[in-house]
Amino acid sequence: MKKYKAGIVGATGMVGQRFITLLENHPWFDIAVLAASERSAGKSYREAVGEKWMMASPIPADVAEMTVLDAEADAEKIAAQVDFVFCAVNMKKDEIKALEERYAKLEKEECRWEEYMMDDAEICVVSVGITSRVSKNAIVEARKRGIKVGMIRPITLFPFPKAPLLKAAEKVKAFLTVELNMGQMNEDVKLAVECKKPVAMCNRVGGMIPSTDEVVAAIERESKK
Repeated sequence: MKKYKAGIVGATGMVGQRFITLLENHPWFDIAVLAASERSAGKSYREAVGEKWMMASPIPADVAEMTVLDAEADAEKIAAQVDFVFCAVNMKKDEIKALEERYAKLEKEECRWEEYMMDDAEICVVSVGITSRVSKNAIVEARKRGIKVGMIRPITLFPFPKAPLLKAAEKVKAFLTVELNMGQMNEDVKLAVECKKPVAMCNRVGGMIPSTDEVVAAIERESKK
């Protein structure tokens, strides 16, 4: 199962420390970013916390040397690196609300993607990087064979383009991820489309790239279901 990248804002305080201990070795989350006040920014987490670490267990080794970011000044950088933000700041309620709204706005405004031949598509390919170029060639070939297929290519992975995928789920009958791993993006697409349509996968690992013929074959399989 894919693990989601988590950020902790207010990481040096008591609640932030508790988040760190709860997320250590968590099956769903990896701590990717730690953020706190301007005073702590630029320091290692161990240095920023110092003698204020109050948990019974020691600071996790993979967290101790992470560089702390500025929760306010580095908001864009933080939002670009995580799937979830856990907020543990010691602020007034209206200030916390404003900070959370800023992160939500960044997710909406920073998300980018490209659509290719999606106007009448019944199959939606989702692919990034070099596999998206292979997928485009496969889509052209599949359309020559009468299959209505298009592609949504995520440009930003964090945040992931959930909205266009969910919209596509209203009209396509299936999704197909083409990727160079064991299905990390497949999990992202399933979450984005809320399991409204099946999400198949055409993948290769070990540095091998799927061929155009392999992707065409996968598209044909999905079109016949």
